[in-house]
Amino acid sequence: MAPDIRRVSARRALDWYAEAMRLWKRAPATLCALAFLALASEFLLQLVPEAGMLASKVFAPIVACGLFVATDAVARGGRARISDVLRPFAASAPVIAAIVFSNLLVFAAEAGAAWAIADVDLLRNPDGGMTQGDVLLMFAVGMLVSLPLTLVPLCALFDGKGFVAAFDASIAAFRENVAAFVLYGLLSYALLVLGLLTLGLGLLIVLPLWATSSYVAWRDLVQPSAPPPPTLV
Repeated sequence: MAPDIRRVSARRALDWYAEAMRLWKRAPATLCALAFLALASEFLLQLVPEAGMLASKVFAPIVACGLFVATDAVARGGRARISDVLRPFAASAPVIAAIVFSNLLVFAAEAGAAWAIADVDLLRNPDGGMTQGDVLLMFAVGMLVSLPLTLVPLCALFDGKGFVAAFDASIAAFRENVAAFVLYGLLSYALLVLGLLTLGLGLLIVLPLWATSSYVAWRDLVQPSAPPPPTLV
């Protein structure tokens, strides 16, 4: 087993989401506001002709990392703040590169799926020619690809790992806990579907739950020497 990686049972994914809900309840308004900023930044950038879609996949993930910063503050007994949205931008170049590249890999998988399923070029025509079923299948592919990369931003932001080390740690955590991550992916995908069925409004809650649950998973798997959240002891 890879050093510093804890191996857990599949049902641990349920515990990650249970603890995520507890953390979310400590600062629901702030976390939802941070989610709104992340979603708004992605949507608004996608309105820019030609380069907007790609720009959104570079900028919005950094904005979304404000949710990790806020969650970390809450988990340590502190306070989540709207200004946490700015803190990831002060990170080092390798950290930002890891965050952006991991997101681009997922987007590349989704773009490839959209092209294969509906002959749609997401970079040029993100809204055209896809049925609801096509969209759900595209996101399913993206979710599958994202699982080994789930902890990359957290390892980069909080563990002080370089670009390669952040990917190594996240992939090692996935490799040692495939069953837990598969269940986690299924739960995350179910939340995504619920978010989409509410015309996107539910994503204001789904996005914080994704962030807090992945934060809990990072603490549980990658930092076994650190005290885990109380409900995971």
